[in-house]
Amino acid sequence: MRSSIFISLVLLILCYHFSMAQSLNDSIKSRPYYANLQFAGNVGLASIGLGTSFKNEKIYLGLIYGYLPKSLNDAAVHTIALKTYFRIFSRQLFSKLYTSANFGTNINYGITKNTYLKYPNYFPDGYYYTNAIHIAPFLGRKYELVCKSQQLGISRLGLYFEIGTMDKYLANLFTSRQISVFDVFNLSTGITFCINTNTSFNK
Repeated sequence: MRSSIFISLVLLILCYHFSMAQSLNDSIKSRPYYANLQFAGNVGLASIGLGTSFKNEKIYLGLIYGYLPKSLNDAAVHTIALKTYFRIFSRQLFSKLYTSANFGTNINYGITKNTYLKYPNYFPDGYYYTNAIHIAPFLGRKYELVCKSQQLGISRLGLYFEIGTMDKYLANLFTSRQISVFDVFNLSTGITFCINTNTSFNK
């Protein structure tokens, strides 16, 4: 029962994200598209992703694949994540350098030998929440340099840092006195490539 409720909530969030993206009427030709490479965080040791933004780049929506090797964990973990964030503010630092702050969340689907959308029959029915899907909120800071490289098809290069956590970490924080705030948050960093050369930074 609990697993069904949790999965239903996640599906509702996914439907909201996709309907929000479909309802936005930005021109495809002028919309910026991003590729990103990330180190650490809640989607694996390393991850790659593709995404786009809407509403003058105030809303971002992307898809990420992450990998955590077995050498750092009991088992190798493959993660597919839907990432969305909202830009809190942006500021021009120099003529071609901009910074922005973002708040968002990943919806992670972990694939490994001991994660389940539906638990096997030897587990009590409805007793456990699914451990394959997690919500991972984060707060980030991004720096972007306008470069307009026609040869590479890149209009901007970005460097970002994110402080994030996961739903299960927050649950442990409130249920265990032995866990501190510093145990549930982690830092990740990554680079982005804006691959639409027709797009400039929107403040």
